[in-house]
Amino acid sequence: MIVFSCVSTIAVSAIAANVSPNNLPGNSSGGHHAQHHGNHKAAVNDSAEAELLRQAYDILRTGDHDYQGHRIKAMHRIEEAAKHMGVILRGDDKDKIAQPLSDERLRAARNLLAQVKISDSAKAERRIVWRIEEAITEINTALAIR
Repeated sequence: MIVFSCVSTIAVSAIAANVSPNNLPGNSSGGHHAQHHGNHKAAVNDSAEAELLRQAYDILRTGDHDYQGHRIKAMHRIEEAAKHMGVILRGDDKDKIAQPLSDERLRAARNLLAQVKISDSAKAERRIVWRIEEAITEINTALAIR
């Protein structure tokens, strides 16, 4: 049990620190992610904030289903925030991970969303911040379910 906990913590730390969503399980070349819509949207689409949203979404996408719908609700809020940045996110993996590791990954996704929420470009768009706050609330609710 202690070994699993240490491995989970290391894995989550690696996920949160990694800037490439291609290194997350179940992700292939980002095919379901970005669609550029004009020059302004393309610049936002390639921003650090958009990348953090992609990472948070991919983490949740591979999570366990046992959160009474709150994981998927958080994914929908991230989809909406990303759409305002010109990023299209879709999909939910069928192969789920074990609940304890899934909980750790949800915490990692929440941390990534918190980084986006405080960024200057997100603060300039209140509707993005609002949806990110909703996603964080859904993740908190999901983590409270036992």
